[in-house]
Amino acid sequence: MGGVRSRESSKKQNFSALMSRPSRTSERRPGDRRKLPRILIVTEDDVTEPNYLDDLRQDENLPSVVVEPAPRSEPWSVVGYGLRKFLPSDGEESEYERLYCVFDRDEHDRFGDAIERLKRISNNGRSVYWIYSIPCFEYWILLHFRQMGPLKYYTGSRSPCSGVVQDIESESHIDDYQRVKPNIYKETKTNMDRAISNARTMWGQNGGRRFDDPHPRTRMHKLVAYLRQIR
Repeated sequence: MGGVRSRESSKKQNFSALMSRPSRTSERRPGDRRKLPRILIVTEDDVTEPNYLDDLRQDENLPSVVVEPAPRSEPWSVVGYGLRKFLPSDGEESEYERLYCVFDRDEHDRFGDAIERLKRISNNGRSVYWIYSIPCFEYWILLHFRQMGPLKYYTGSRSPCSGVVQDIESESHIDDYQRVKPNIYKETKTNMDRAISNARTMWGQNGGRRFDDPHPRTRMHKLVAYLRQIR
């Protein structure tokens, strides 16, 4: 009889221990079910692009994504800085699985050279991507409100991007838009699907043109769509 009680007591203890043990489901943290890729996004050293992309990263809960501005705001420097951070040296493993370089055409020198450099490395099997905007990142913001495809941004005496900013102010409800305006992601994210659709349309029209062709277009939709789908 004592042996039966002992066995029953042992069963109760084992059952209690099993019930008190955390389940695998309860131990799993967000993101454990699918390992997120380690991504480095290098931008120009302006405020708008890194702030926008970092806000997007946080909104989509992507802790494996790092957004870092390059020391200088011009395409060749952005690409050079990004590659130094991304490519392993002395046989070491790269810290990141993908590199995205985000930069503007604007009126920069060596814009095409920067893209060709990334293309050569991509052809060698590296996961590097060039996310450029013509004339500038603000064209992506403008596409949240409408499609715009004129050549006017490279006419007249003002800078190409100042024309885009003027159109943003006239087409949107954003007051006093500035190239260093904070929180632009939060102010425009409700129109994200429209921006992606508009950008795809404009890329379909102008994406095959030469790098020095002034027809406006952006590849931002490719980066944003990717970040939204890896959650």
